[in-house]
Amino acid sequence: SDCRLIPGATNQDLPIIAEQTQLYTCRVNDLHRNAVFSDWVKVEVHQCVARGVPPRLWQGEPVIVLNPQEQRVEVGQPLQLQCAAMGVPAPSYQWYRNGNLLEQHKRKKLRITHSRVSDSGTYLCCASNSHGEHWSSAVDVHIGE
Repeated sequence: SDCRLIPGATNQDLPIIAEQTQLYTCRVNDLHRNAVFSDWVKVEVHQCVARGVPPRLWQGEPVIVLNPQEQRVEVGQPLQLQCAAMGVPAPSYQWYRNGNLLEQHKRKKLRITHSRVSDSGTYLCCASNSHGEHWSSAVDVHIGE
């Protein structure tokens, strides 16, 4: 809802130093004041991206930039794991527990509102796009009293 013009951004390329996650679109005008807009693109900023990302010969395949962290949660409390990857096109996500597909969990964030002991296990996230797939680090989740 907070749309702003970027002063001086009148070329076909927009070099930026991204400081926060934002959406961008490009408006193209002709001499008759007709305008068309590009699709929106989301630029995500993650604080803990390793050096060397993307790889030198990167061709858009998913690269994990945020791995999930180990969790210890009491029964009934919420559980949240997060994974993020960069890729062109933007990757889709799929979560697994103990090697088993978690059919409903297809977002960067895995959320379980009320955790149960059966939610304990080793979790992995797979990020994939048309150029391939990449797996996050495996993390252990402990649910207990």
